[in-house]
Amino acid sequence: MNKIDLCNKENGNIDYEIIHFPDEQAHIKLLSEMSHKQSVEVNVRITSAEWLFLLMQVLDICNRHGMKPIVKIWYLMGARMDRVMNFNEPFTLRIVMDMLNMYDADFFVIEPHNYKIIECANWGKLSANSIPDTDIVCYPDEGAKNRYICDIRKPFIFCNKKRNLNTGKLSGFELNLRGHDINGKNVLVIDDLCDGGGTFCGIAPLIRNHKPKSISLCVTHAIQRDGILKVAALYNKVYITNSYKDWQNESLPENVAVKVW
Repeated sequence: MNKIDLCNKENGNIDYEIIHFPDEQAHIKLLSEMSHKQSVEVNVRITSAEWLFLLMQVLDICNRHGMKPIVKIWYLMGARMDRVMNFNEPFTLRIVMDMLNMYDADFFVIEPHNYKIIECANWGKLSANSIPDTDIVCYPDEGAKNRYICDIRKPFIFCNKKRNLNTGKLSGFELNLRGHDINGKNVLVIDDLCDGGGTFCGIAPLIRNHKPKSISLCVTHAIQRDGILKVAALYNKVYITNSYKDWQNESLPENVAVKVW
């Protein structure tokens, strides 16, 4: 298989170089010849508009070679604007997907934030079913509950959060125990993304008020180091992956575990 790894070049067998022209435009050039008798796999983290543009260049090269690549997207930008918030702001995730869908490729995304918009197969997620010693699951909001409720075979509680759509700031949380007694139980909070950690820091004290044995956090996409440090200080165990960044190479608190894709 021809493998172009835009996450970690050394993990691929197709060499490439990325340069920037004087006007700062990013440009990629493949340095190895691809075998037309083999399929093409592309690994990429779309963490910025530049990486989206570089991926589109790779897809253009593949398509002009008459090849339909398999694209494994570890992280897909646009999750914060995955719907129309108001008519003076863009529907960013739709823009990103419209650009990618111009090319002939099979897309697979790790833990897409919005399954309805991303019309491709889910490649993987950090499964709560694999986290040991979990008695009850907590969904931090309605979106998380809808995303995982069919996959996780555990009793659950959930939170409601209030957010100002104009500022994006959280204004409060409510915990719904659904009649469950979590005293002495191991509670696992699960969601797809942790950015600054505000949501998870906000609900941790609400859960602690009911005297659980432990609280753990499971998120696939960890964005900011500061966010990881904040939640690590409030949770007994934090599970993340290297989808956004190679966090396994960073110095993190001992209670943070990183799954490597």
